[in-house]
Amino acid sequence: MPRIRTLLVVAIALFAIAIPSAQAGQTSTGNLVGSVGPGFTISFTQNGKKVTSLKAGTYKITVKDKSTMHNFHLFGHGINKKTVVSTTSTVVWNVKFVVKGTYKFHCDAHPTILFGSFKVK
Repeated sequence: MPRIRTLLVVAIALFAIAIPSAQAGQTSTGNLVGSVGPGFTISFTQNGKKVTSLKAGTYKITVKDKSTMHNFHLFGHGINKKTVVSTTSTVVWNVKFVVKGTYKFHCDAHPTILFGSFKVK
């Protein structure tokens, strides 16, 4: 009986390790944060650093829209997500970047002033 119990504990431990490993292929590591406002600023960062390129994959993006004059609009290659200009909000998006290429973000009210881009490899 102790041997069966040991095998059961080992099986449960292996299963617990396998679940995060399987999910790791689905979601890339690092926190992506899109931010706009409260002044005339817009940014897209990963772990506090400006994003210039990402590997293709699924990402959790926290968007902090801190101004009623701006919004955060992320778009490109089948992606089109945005917050509302007239409100402030914090939202979380799960975004799958599949197509390699350039993706852009800007404020719809001020697209020539507040904008940026990054590449997906």
